[in-house]
Amino acid sequence: MIANNPLYGFLKQIDTIVHAVKLFGTQTVCNLVTSTTLGQTIVGVPAQLIDVPLY
Repeated sequence: MIANNPLYGFLKQIDTIVHAVKLFGTQTVCNLVTSTTLGQTIVGVPAQLIDVPLY
């Protein structure tokens, strides 16, 4: 689980989605799930096909 990454520095393991939502909030958990899923989905797609300029 991403929430158990040492970067966050929690002393106890986060072992449920409910616990993660309580710590991070609903929006942050949704963003983490979306970005992780999207990252896994586009593996192997050439960068020039997915690189979108920011405006």
